[in-house]
Amino acid sequence: MNLGGLKNLLFLTIVFFIAKNTFGQTSISGVINNYTAVTAIGCNYVTASSVASFSAGDKVLIIQMQGATINLSNATIFGDLSPATTGIGNSGNYEFNEILNISGNTVNLKYRILSAYTATGSVQLISIPQYTDVNIVGTLTAKAWDGTTGGVLVFQASGTVTLNADIDVSYLGFRGGIVSIDDKTYGCTNTTSPFSISNNYFYAQPSAQGGQKGEGIAIVVNGAGRGKQANGGGGGNGHNSGGAGGGNYGLGGNGGNKDSRNAALGCSGGCGNGLYPNGQGIGGFSLNTQYNSNKIFMGGGGGGGQEDDHLSFTAGSAGGIVIITANTVNNGGTYSIISKGGSVAYNQSDAGDGNSGGGAGGTILLSATNLSNVLTIDATGGKGGDTNGGGFLCRYFGPGGGGGGGVVWLNDASNTNIKATVSGGAPGFSHSYGTSYGATAGGDGAVLTSLSIPQSTTIFSLPCSGLPVTLLTFVGEENAGNTVLKWATATEINNDHFVIEKSNDGIVYEYLTSIAGHGNSNVVRNYSYTDQSTLIGLNYYRLKQYDYNSLEHISGYVAIRFEEKEIIIEKIYPNPFSNELIIQTSKLLDKSKTSIRIINLLGAEMTSVTYHFEGQIIKMNANALESGIYYLQLICEDKIEIRKISKE
Repeated sequence: MNLGGLKNLLFLTIVFFIAKNTFGQTSISGVINNYTAVTAIGCNYVTASSVASFSAGDKVLIIQMQGATINLSNATIFGDLSPATTGIGNSGNYEFNEILNISGNTVNLKYRILSAYTATGSVQLISIPQYTDVNIVGTLTAKAWDGTTGGVLVFQASGTVTLNADIDVSYLGFRGGIVSIDDKTYGCTNTTSPFSISNNYFYAQPSAQGGQKGEGIAIVVNGAGRGKQANGGGGGNGHNSGGAGGGNYGLGGNGGNKDSRNAALGCSGGCGNGLYPNGQGIGGFSLNTQYNSNKIFMGGGGGGGQEDDHLSFTAGSAGGIVIITANTVNNGGTYSIISKGGSVAYNQSDAGDGNSGGGAGGTILLSATNLSNVLTIDATGGKGGDTNGGGFLCRYFGPGGGGGGGVVWLNDASNTNIKATVSGGAPGFSHSYGTSYGATAGGDGAVLTSLSIPQSTTIFSLPCSGLPVTLLTFVGEENAGNTVLKWATATEINNDHFVIEKSNDGIVYEYLTSIAGHGNSNVVRNYSYTDQSTLIGLNYYRLKQYDYNSLEHISGYVAIRFEEKEIIIEKIYPNPFSNELIIQTSKLLDKSKTSIRIINLLGAEMTSVTYHFEGQIIKMNANALESGIYYLQLICEDKIEIRKISKE
């Protein structure tokens, strides 16, 4: 080789070496995970709402965000787990797995699922990116929790994770409650008519009596009022009480007291001279004992304050979840892993409203063999919102409670380079009263050790387990225009319930009804269900069985055809409709022998509609009907015709 060629080869070798060491790392920032809701779960598969962003071979996280059951009594125990020992349910369960293949919306997994999951408890499937060496060049975060998916950042690196930016999922967890509707009729006493229910623990949302509760691990329909919602903080009640902080490992702080005005200092109205604590939001409860079962949670959202002058702020949202496994973590500067709860702003012009509670800190899991340089990990709770008297020292309004501290969970407790902060958030401050006026700080979180992330290593093979039900028959038959489904079991083991689903195309199925099982049985058990919402043509039915641990098994399918005979309904319009639906018939009907029924997807008849005849036109008024899909049954003498209708 001549000298020129040797120089060129040496140059290329040096360039390659530099390129390998400069660009060998994968640079990441922003949102790196894909999320989808899980609608059904088996022993080695999940059914997902969307699979477009997932592929065979992907590492995935299965995690249940909600599903706890709580006490709904109008008392201080509102929001406690119910039953106390088992009310947590499957919420907080999580594990790693791997996608074997995807068929339709069914994601088949390589390994047998370890834990039980309840699909109605907001279970999600999240992709886990795999790296060798990874360089975080811009803030790394997660999709915000939207009530169905999000709130979690997870990835794995077999080599080194270098932080040249923060990892931050603050305020992306359970959402804070909104403030109450502006209304000056709900005050501070229980003695006069307008205020007689101002101290309740629950109101329908939206409400003037109380701010909205923060989100938590229990699914409750947008409740307002001072009672906590599991680890979600309670809202402040009238008149101008403060909302509470959300909880995680640390308890959420209570909100501040009701409006009080000191007559001796020249103020009138309000609650008089004393303190009125009965309206303050109650802090979201602590999940400290639930972490003992290797569960993980987002922080609870703070509760909204009660307002009547439109001067409060929405409560703080909570911190999300971070899960990182790596060989080495190298902090390239003064960067941090952060999952803080949201703090609430102080409106200095506040002249008459209770403020809202802070969100709880989130949960950060870090499994690393080596850690170079100091790394700060922050899962602190958010501060409650301050109040003042609009410049009047005699006016006192309820500040917000502080959010509870979160969790930092490590595989190695000996590394002194980790500086973890899990303190609870401070309460809001009443600048006119000179104290927090009844609002309290959130409880401190915890640094846990001996982290063990659940991951199945049992490769799936049939049978997954002994089938819990031996199904003898599943048949359907037509009876007076309805479908009668019948099935029988020979044996049942831990059989919680059956679910019947229906489809008009054999592809997309909708929930129809649930039938309780017999638990454990060694004798023949017969079941039946009548569907009154049948359509002309094929009606498809699917039978599913659920164990006590919420595992799902598809037991059978049935298709029933209803033949079209004499057509009475010639046309229905508009469909979808807003308030009025027009039914055009093929002949003049005898009003005394004709009736119309509207059936929802659960088989219940809607009684809120009216109709009248105008020749061969029937006009139906459905103002009071909620938006959704329904079945219209026209019953004329011995004939029944059914059409699917949709209200916008």
